[in-house]
Amino acid sequence: MAADPAHLEYARAVHETLVAEPDHPPLLDKVAGPTWIQRIVRFSHLQTTVLALAAQPPYAVVEPASDPLGAAVGGVIPHGLSSTADLADDLERIWAARPPDQAITDWEVAHLPRSVREQVRAAEGLVLKLTTTLLELWNPDLAVAGFWFKPPEAPPNNGLVELPESMNRPG
Repeated sequence: MAADPAHLEYARAVHETLVAEPDHPPLLDKVAGPTWIQRIVRFSHLQTTVLALAAQPPYAVVEPASDPLGAAVGGVIPHGLSSTADLADDLERIWAARPPDQAITDWEVAHLPRSVREQVRAAEGLVLKLTTTLLELWNPDLAVAGFWFKPPEAPPNNGLVELPESMNRPG
């Protein structure tokens, strides 16, 4: 059974939202992105955008309570990403208050412990699975050709130096 046009259009719209590169907050010149703060803040923006899409009248048929596609998207966004999106909101406020001359790496070391980075990686994996599923529904030919979203390449730990366990800050 083929999906109806509203489902296909919703899958396309959500897919396009999910594959957008993290670009907020803006970075200084000569700083390669995406940085950890951009990767984290992306989840709050994904959640807001997908919820706004779901509220549009053309997508009323794709509602989380009774529709399998709506349940799949709703299971990941907002429910699956809620704790990461909440964390993103807090970290975005802290980022905005940082001294302008503070190096990004120094800020990341101070505010992004291993557990936060692991949570971000797990959330990115969840988004990748949803993105691939949406592409397979919306355009199976592209999915077969391998055009699905892949998380941004970054150096190990995005250039963030891992501290020895003995030096980790409590908390």
